Parts: sequence; C-alpha cells; structure tokens
Amino acid sequence: MVLFSSLIAFAGIITINVINHRVPHYNGRSLDAWFITPTNKESIQAFKQAGAKSFPFLLRKLNGDGQFAACSIIEEAFQGSQIENSQIEGKLRTMLTNGLQGEQLEAYTIIRKFGLKVSDLDIAIAAKTSPSIRASEMALNQTLKLTRLYSMTNSLDCAFIAQLCNDSDPQIQMQLFSFLYSREKSSKEDSCPDQMIPAVAILVKNTSDASVLRTALSYISMKPQRIRNNLNSINSLLESTSDGSLQLLCESMLAALPEDTSLPQETRRVLELLQSRPSVGSQVRREAGILLAKRSSSIAR
Repeated sequence: MVLFSSLIAFAGIITINVINHRVPHYNGRSLDAWFITPTNKESIQAFKQAGAKSFPFLLRKLNGDGQFAACSIIEEAFQGSQIENSQIEGKLRTMLTNGLQGEQLEAYTIIRKFGLKVSDLDIAIAAKTSPSIRASEMALNQTLKLTRLYSMTNSLDCAFIAQLCNDSDPQIQMQLFSFLYSREKSSKEDSCPDQMIPAVAILVKNTSDASVLRTALSYISMKPQRIRNNLNSINSLLESTSDGSLQLLCESMLAALPEDTSLPQETRRVLELLQSRPSVGSQVRREAGILLAKRSSSIAR
C-alpha cells in the first residue's frame, strides 16, 4: 500500500514536471511567474521570446480575469504580423464588440496599433458605447481626411472637396475653407466652382454652426462673381438665421457687389422681410433698407 501511494506521488511529480516543461520558460521562470509583473521590461521580453507559443496562455488570460494585463503584454511584446489570423485576433474582435467599455478600449488600442483586419461595422458598434473609441475614431478620420486634402498640390479632387464641405466634423469644414482660401490667394484660380456652389447651398441649409458659416461666407466673399454665384445660399441664410452677425455679414457681401449690379427679386424679398421683422436687430434692418434704396429692382444676372 505504501509502495502504491509512493508510485502515485511519483507519477504526480512526473506529470507536473512534464506540464511545466511544456509551458514556455524564460530565465528559469514560467510565463505564469512573469505574468505577475506584466509591464516589467523583462516580463515583456519573456513573452517576446516565447512568441506564438505563449498565445494559448494569453488566450486563457483574455478569457479570464487577466484581460488588461494580457492586453498590455500583447501590445508591447508582439507585432501585427504575429497576431493576424490567430485566436488572439478573434478574441480581441469579440472584446471590441461585446466587452465592457474598458475591455473595448484595450482591444481597440491593439487593433488600431497593429492595423488588424476588423470591419468598420465592428468599430462603429464599439464607438456607440465607448466615448473614448468614438473620440479616437473622430481624430483618426480627421487626420486621414486632412492629410488627403493638403496633399492636393497640383490637382484637386472636386468630388472629395464637395464632400468635405458637408462633413459631420465642423473642424474639417473650416479647414477645407481655409485650404481653399489659401490656395486661391496664391493661384488666383477658382477651386471646383461647379461642385462648391451646390455644396455650399447644402451647408447653409443643414448647418447651424456659426463658426462654419462665417468661414464659408468669408470664402464666398473673396470674389464678386462668387457672391453672385452663391446668391441663393446668401438669401437662404439671411432668411433662416437669427444670428445678427451672420445677417450683417451677408448684407456686407451684397453691398460689396459692383454698384451697377442689381439685386434679384428674391434677394429684395428677403431684405424686405428682414425690415418687417421686429425681432431682427436694428442695424440689420437699417442695412437692409440701405441696400434696397441703392439697388434697382431689376433682376441681376
């Protein structure tokens, strides 16, 4: 009986030694031991040396209560080519779409750092529940769009420019008009007039951001012909906005037209409407009256 017990104990010791031998070691310590201090440089080196052999261990941690430490090791110890098409990549995608906010952010950070193949839909799902991911995606998209915009030195992608005019990010919109303003001051050429006229009309209709509108109006005011081309947008803004400073800016653009330029009937109608509204500022009403008095009622074109 004693002999039998000894044999069982001996077999157990052998089994433990075999299992320990299978687990990757570094400097005589198992990955479990190195995992205790995951941000330590030597710990990172241990997992880096173990390479893909450490993936089953890390996957167990990702599925347990060691997710944050495992993510830290994955981010520091490996390269994207090692993670691609592995079970680790699949687990990160699951964490991104179904995890808690902290888990989502950890997975997102690794996915973006390594450029892993995760669909835009998965990113969008995570961005809906994670403000940090949403902010990061906005910053990333902004950088990509502006990089493309400012790379246009010789020729312009007019469809892309019109798209940026009505981007959901006000900073993108203002950067676009700043880019066009600077470009035209040096080249003296209109930039995508056929595309910008309808794009500005959509912007005026859908945008309430006063800063964006001022930037757009400053761009329009660069040339009298551009003011004439965008009269419909100017009329629309004059009638729809309650911002006195924007109304005055629109009126100053009308006043900047050559003296022999007549105001179209629609423009006169809007100016008369402004004069009749008690809620409109006195200066706006006064400027409207001056414009009506100085310009004939014949239609300009």
